[in-house]
Amino acid sequence: MCGIVAYIGKDTPINKLMYLMNDNDSRGGHSSGAYVNGNIYKCLDKSGNLLSIINENKVNSFIGHTRYATHGEQTAENTHPYNYGKYIGCHNGVLGNHKETMLKHRLDPVDVDSKAIYALLQKTDDVKTLGEHNGTINAVWVDITTNKLHVYRRNNPLFKMRTEDGIYFSSIKKGLEVIAKELGY
Repeated sequence: MCGIVAYIGKDTPINKLMYLMNDNDSRGGHSSGAYVNGNIYKCLDKSGNLLSIINENKVNSFIGHTRYATHGEQTAENTHPYNYGKYIGCHNGVLGNHKETMLKHRLDPVDVDSKAIYALLQKTDDVKTLGEHNGTINAVWVDITTNKLHVYRRNNPLFKMRTEDGIYFSSIKKGLEVIAKELGY
């Protein structure tokens, strides 16, 4: 399975979020990607390689993904997060009916099951469509028109931590516990 990291709030150091990404590499490792303050960065390796290409020190909006490829080839194009119109998001899990869902909604086939989530969301602009996908699903996305972070979780772990400065999410709890301790929570 893949790993997800997300943050929304006041400026926080990029190193704190990259620590969470590194923690989630155990769930991925085939490729890594991040949406940071309006920009998307991707690499075909573990998340540590992202830090050298991210041009941000302080972050107020972040979605990170460490991919373990289950559908689709290991390419930069298939690395999360994906941009579909006003949505930028990633997914952790396996969708068993993504081909049928795309056909039902008259959408072009996708090579990675996760892309079906955002293709359908872009077409319908309705979060209820996430319920049409079967299997395991954690989806995290930003609507770039509002800069709102959205989180949908079903049958997969995704931990949340709220601080004075913002809200953190991670597929692995340990990293959040370390950050909480550093912040005195």
